[in-house]
Amino acid sequence: MLAYQFPPLLAGGARHALELAKALSAHGVESFFIAANLRNSPRYEVYEGFPVHRFRPRGPGRIRYLTYALQVGKKLFAARSSIDIIHLHSIRPFYFLIFALAKALKKPIVLSPTLMGHDDPLSLRRKPFLWKLEGRLYKFYGKIICKSTAVKNSCAGAGIPDSVIVSIPGAVPCAETSSPFRPAVGAEEVAATRKALGLPADSFIATFVGHIQERKGCDLLLEAWQRLLERPGFSGHLVLVGPYRRDGDENEFIARLKPVLKNAAAGNVIFTGQVDYAEVPRYLRASDCFVFPSKREGLSKAVIEAMACGLAVICTSIPGVTDDMIDDGKDGIVLDHRNPAELAQAIFKLKEDPDLRNKLAANAIQKVRDKFSIGKVARDHLELYRGLLNRASETVRSRPNP
Repeated sequence: MLAYQFPPLLAGGARHALELAKALSAHGVESFFIAANLRNSPRYEVYEGFPVHRFRPRGPGRIRYLTYALQVGKKLFAARSSIDIIHLHSIRPFYFLIFALAKALKKPIVLSPTLMGHDDPLSLRRKPFLWKLEGRLYKFYGKIICKSTAVKNSCAGAGIPDSVIVSIPGAVPCAETSSPFRPAVGAEEVAATRKALGLPADSFIATFVGHIQERKGCDLLLEAWQRLLERPGFSGHLVLVGPYRRDGDENEFIARLKPVLKNAAAGNVIFTGQVDYAEVPRYLRASDCFVFPSKREGLSKAVIEAMACGLAVICTSIPGVTDDMIDDGKDGIVLDHRNPAELAQAIFKLKEDPDLRNKLAANAIQKVRDKFSIGKVARDHLELYRGLLNRASETVRSRPNP
């Protein structure tokens, strides 16, 4: 499994890959990971039970992707005798070299796009040449795993054959008894968790999990929260769990964020920064609702995790994504407009109506168990892998003897 960004970085696609590997191990599938070394991590380590090889991208601009792809290719070639399937989680320029190596080694290669507007095939057509080239290869993969209707529609719109496209959603380990992504067991656990995390004991808590950035809708969320604070008699706390993005297009947003960071306490806003992934479900179980006004996703793992923890969820609509996760008014709230007043009103509604929160939460838990269980998703991947391996072996057997 290849994931350019990998934990401990906060990366939903890679985190899903890791949970998938854990579930597949119960079926006898052994996995190892290759990732970019972006934070001076160990070059090799066993992370949560799985070998991880990290290679540092070197050079200016997109050259860093070339040096990374060459290192990945070298590792895959060295390990070729122990590899049956190569599974890419997301894509970068020069991955066509990895693709070509997989074909030369006769290894089935699978791709899971992770983000609409980033690595779905229609979006790649609008990017510079190297990205566009990667998009042209989509139709030649063994399978493209689409986590949402939006990704599937992008593949279909780009002319990817139906035989290559398969729909398997993202998932969380929610049905397993040992899973941390579960509802809190009574008010006592909520109180104890809040105390341990340093959260206010009796306040209404709305929580966001993810990178604190404009794409995730944090500007909209903070504006909506400010409107709530201006309501007479409103009280509550907004908890944002995740790191700040300080690079690229986010500079302007971070500049606007600085005054909020400076006056966070006065606005009842708590910024945790990046936390250990094991802490995320604790923050969720300590909360009253989950707010996620993101602009673009493939399929939000954060939303599914919040639903699994028994939270009423508010999202802004992303066609082909949010409607795959939430039935508006049944197991969550989906807002059609990116409007701070509407978002503020939705949060206020959940605060004032605990019966509605409980109804949405109960239905959300059932939705996740029925549709987004990692056990079911792992079985779907196992069937896909076996089909590709059977097809590969049949191709070899059908070749005439020299």
